[in-house]
Amino acid sequence: MFEKFFGFILFSFLIFQYSFAKEPLRFRKDGTFQIMQLTDLHYGGYFPEDVQSDLAQQTYFETEGENTDFVVFTGDILAVFCQIPIVAWQRAVYFTNFYQKNYAVTFGNHDYTEFYLLDKLITMDMEYEYSYSQKGPENIHGVSNYYLEVLGSDSNETQLILYFFDTGDSDCEGVLGWGCVFHNQIEWYKNISNYLKEKNNRTIPALAFFHIPLPEYLDVWNNNICYGFKEETTCCWSQNTGLYQTFLEQGDVYGVFVGHDHKNDFIGNYNGIYLAYGRKSGFGCYEPELPTVQGTRIIKVQENSREIESWIRNKNGIKEIQKIHYPDEKDTQNYCLEHNPNPIPSSNGSKIHISSFFLFSFSFFFFSFFL
Repeated sequence: MFEKFFGFILFSFLIFQYSFAKEPLRFRKDGTFQIMQLTDLHYGGYFPEDVQSDLAQQTYFETEGENTDFVVFTGDILAVFCQIPIVAWQRAVYFTNFYQKNYAVTFGNHDYTEFYLLDKLITMDMEYEYSYSQKGPENIHGVSNYYLEVLGSDSNETQLILYFFDTGDSDCEGVLGWGCVFHNQIEWYKNISNYLKEKNNRTIPALAFFHIPLPEYLDVWNNNICYGFKEETTCCWSQNTGLYQTFLEQGDVYGVFVGHDHKNDFIGNYNGIYLAYGRKSGFGCYEPELPTVQGTRIIKVQENSREIESWIRNKNGIKEIQKIHYPDEKDTQNYCLEHNPNPIPSSNGSKIHISSFFLFSFSFFFFSFFL
């Protein structure tokens, strides 16, 4: 672990500030494409939590890295009390570079506490060798709106689309509550989806990644068989802007993957679209509800198929079998939980977070000096 930590320090100071030529993403020869979803890492708030997150990430990559083709960070990469955002970001994505895994990011609401840095963060990230992140169009809401194409195992034809949406922070289009995908983002998606249909003369299967869950996550839990836990109320959009319905109409997206609610990790199929949470991956902010622990959702798809194989690999290296949940009228939620405008500190308390600045700074410069 120490050589990886020293490597992180070196990586922080020797960031490659030029663009690397990106090889096209591609299905494996066996026709599979496997994604590791990391969500809610919350780096930069409290140094001991960051060390635990480092160890957890190391476990994820040691156990699942060999079969992983792509890594997706679905927001809240930074802590709400992040002390040194640039360094925290570099630390969060360090393991993708150490293990030489291609990846992409989308922002979460806690990343928006550093809203003045969003352009700089995404631009910086785009310069890293294994990053496929992109800065989205400036005429729509958010920063991290873009798509990537995955080519076939033995052809240069597009076989899968990965969409990334920026759900912002709070108050969806002025409605008090949590953020969302705005109508202008949906129009952007429709235009891209139609363009790809015309370009390829067919509908290309697609997956979507963002941070704050759709309101339809309530419906899939209330009415369908799901696998996994729902140990807190779903904090979904303050208004339904119609993205899920647009997915149905366009007919391409068959899987949606989000984060945000640290104690929820369920997956279910709702009208042909898988709606899934990732497992909270890092130690910053509040933790999953025991007996669940931090982990990563693994998403395995097949070429020319709309089936998804998915599981949780936890921080201890164990592959979890998620429990089945049947609809239960005693366990339903009909409204999205409203956004609390006052950030809730981690269980360690805000005073510890304030003192963490000094601990983090001391440790950073100490290791840098002896490098």
